Amino acid sequence: MILLFLLHPMGVFANPETFPDNCISLQGQNDSAFLPIPDKVLKQKKLFLVGETHGVSSNPIVMLKCIRYLYEYAGMRRLLIEASPGEAFLYNQYLGTGDENTVSLCWDFRTKEYQEYWREVFAFNATKSAGERIKVIGLDFESDIAFARVIEIMKPKDKVPPLHLQPLLDSLSLILAKKGRPDYLHRNLFLSFVQNYQKDKSSFEIYFGKYFASLLPILGNKASFQMPKFRDEEMVANFYAQTDWKDTTVSYFGSLGCQHTYLNDGHSFACLLNKQNLKDKVLSIPVYYDNCFSYYKRKVVLIQSGFLQRFLSRRNVETAEIYFRSLTTCNEACFKLDESTHETATLGLQCQYVLYMKDKRPVTPVSADD
Repeated sequence: MILLFLLHPMGVFANPETFPDNCISLQGQNDSAFLPIPDKVLKQKKLFLVGETHGVSSNPIVMLKCIRYLYEYAGMRRLLIEASPGEAFLYNQYLGTGDENTVSLCWDFRTKEYQEYWREVFAFNATKSAGERIKVIGLDFESDIAFARVIEIMKPKDKVPPLHLQPLLDSLSLILAKKGRPDYLHRNLFLSFVQNYQKDKSSFEIYFGKYFASLLPILGNKASFQMPKFRDEEMVANFYAQTDWKDTTVSYFGSLGCQHTYLNDGHSFACLLNKQNLKDKVLSIPVYYDNCFSYYKRKVVLIQSGFLQRFLSRRNVETAEIYFRSLTTCNEACFKLDESTHETATLGLQCQYVLYMKDKRPVTPVSADD
């Protein structure tokens, strides 16, 4: 039989002060007691990842709690998003000004829960001094519409663009005027922009001036939705391009799709970093969803977490589900894996803690088109 976590007769109702490393109910917890992670672990790790299934309403709530907790106790100052460096630029602009028009076309601002999440991040950041504010790092592929908004902000009003660049600027302005949905399959204008840059880098540097340094990691983004085999490798490349990972005073947090967060799963984002320059510095916390619903790609679907099915036998998964469902009065919990049991050995290679979410609804689209 599999008991995934260090269990006590009190289960998730164990007193956190008595069993701080085992499990903790998250319901009603303030941010300072959000995760049962010892101080020595928080100080040892540099990259903290939550593995989510997109489109569940509890995700942004968990993210916000993690940000506040890790900012205070682990020196977290960099927020990783499963979106492009271009969108990260837009979110950093928003965090500096509070102008939601900057990010209104980004994916997150198309759901009510994520809108509220970003407003809370903005408010949190505004209380910090300039040097201590959170900066957003984008890891994933670009979309033409987000890129169009980036260029609209970056292009100077008092300079004439190079002749070869003007048609692209006009096309990007047309995309922006249509205010469509992010399309990660067709990025023809972005790719044409990159090709033009490769042919005439000096004119780009002169034209974009103060924004040129911010434009470079965007134009260097090679992540592609059409090439999923290399997606995580490009996410790692984007991470290195936008961070000073050697700085030991700063740590990182991100809530990414679960498949990007496994520590020993071949070519996942977390695994690649764990093998390279952040060896033993990555802490991964996948979410187990029990009877939760996701709104993703315009559909509502039932989520019964997939990460257990990926690493455990069917019999062990069923045993775990029976155990979780016995916790009928607790819909949110965090557990530390019991690494001493044979049954959890495989799972323990992929993560150290597990978040448990039960009966959560899907995110709410802002409009019918989202």
